[in-house]
Amino acid sequence: MAAMATIDKALIIGGGVSGLAAATALRRRGVDVEVHERYDHLQGRATGFTVWAYAIQHLSDLGVSEDQLAAIGSPLLVTEIRNHRGELLEALPIGDASQAVGHPSYEVDRADLQRVLLDGLGDGVVHMGSEVTAVDAEAGTVTLADGSTREADLILGCDGIHSVARDAVAGHHELTYSGYAAWSAVAEFTSDDLQTGHHIELWGPGHKAGVGDVGGGRARWYITAKADSGEERTPDQLEASVEGWMPIIRDALRATPPETIVRAEGWYLKKLPRWVTGRVALLGDAAHAMTAFGSNGACTAIDDVHDLVRHLDAEATIADALTAYEHDRKSYGEAQVKRANRMGLLAQLHRPLAAARDSFLSHVPAEKVPEIARDMVSGPKVA
Repeated sequence: MAAMATIDKALIIGGGVSGLAAATALRRRGVDVEVHERYDHLQGRATGFTVWAYAIQHLSDLGVSEDQLAAIGSPLLVTEIRNHRGELLEALPIGDASQAVGHPSYEVDRADLQRVLLDGLGDGVVHMGSEVTAVDAEAGTVTLADGSTREADLILGCDGIHSVARDAVAGHHELTYSGYAAWSAVAEFTSDDLQTGHHIELWGPGHKAGVGDVGGGRARWYITAKADSGEERTPDQLEASVEGWMPIIRDALRATPPETIVRAEGWYLKKLPRWVTGRVALLGDAAHAMTAFGSNGACTAIDDVHDLVRHLDAEATIADALTAYEHDRKSYGEAQVKRANRMGLLAQLHRPLAAARDSFLSHVPAEKVPEIARDMVSGPKVA
């Protein structure tokens, strides 16, 4: 704990999942923490995502209880991969695989997870409507939109895909557009086709869709499609894009108030020269923005926090800890970005390759299926 004793003040840029998780981890170690979030309200959008068992373990280590997890989502038992007509290609036993990790994997509501972390921090830690406009990595200072400055021993850039901290650490880097966008929501929705604890992913020609149980009579759904940046689609257009698909995706779309549908473009970040400069380190999307196709963006961010704090506990100085963190995480995060892109291409193949893909999936040897599930829940082994 010698390194932690040297941190009197930590400043975190961004109040998303990675920022709130980092603040929780540092506060539990007695560090005075400020989180500066540019928006004046919680930016948890009405969407959901999967938190694999290894990331649930990290959240548990941060003090998130089983009761709190039950309030934000549903334990994931099976991921069903189907073709767009609903024919089962593979069923991954996520629940069984998660038992080996010691925690279930979860389908969660993003906004609810952020609220749990925010409530756990208490008053005075997270400053809403407080935008960081500039970062001086060597001096350990940030400038706020009102012109004031803050200094800290440690600054964590958790400010997402359009990161201000990234520019200070690694210089300006343009994002790359995958060519695909996603429309998604969390809605009051049940279906006879969606069992408790199940996630149905539909792989169709050119795009994919999915519906997952998040508990309490709610489900998260998503539709991805090739789209120009900025291209909008109405609910009717989205429904037309899945005409002839398994009806569950159409029914989930119809059950959703149109104003709650969230559109997100699939931008990703190519390799940065560094994740650490001076007193500043990048975490989450600020370091490794990836498309959603790998189902691992939030989990990788939570894992970043776990690894950073592990090194802060173990190393003699903050500088040594940040160096070790970058050494551990940078190549891993970059590989996850590539993995997400590969998964996106696979899931959204066009005809006739889509038919060949589906045939391959439906003939995966039975003994390999649990192994695939174990790799997912315990953290992908990527080169």
